[in-house]
Amino acid sequence: MQFGSRKETQFTPHEWDIMDRAHETASTILGRDRRLHPDASRLARIVMTLFAQGLRDPEEIASLAADREHGNELTTGAMVPGRKAPIDDSDFE
Repeated sequence: MQFGSRKETQFTPHEWDIMDRAHETASTILGRDRRLHPDASRLARIVMTLFAQGLRDPEEIASLAADREHGNELTTGAMVPGRKAPIDDSDFE
């Protein structure tokens, strides 16, 4: 998801640029297409949440967002890069 629709918001263009870079980097870390992946919007919301909490370094935001999103993948049975099958209960036996 690109942070390009800048209707009336609480963020400045500079702040949108920081979040856009963080989202792009987090998508790269996760091995995803930032615009076409089904969970791109969820990742964008994580980035925006971290930014709203006061983080401003796009690399730090990206790393934390990717970690959180990776945790979401583990709990929803989604595919994790490098795995041949979704994670399920048998992984924890």
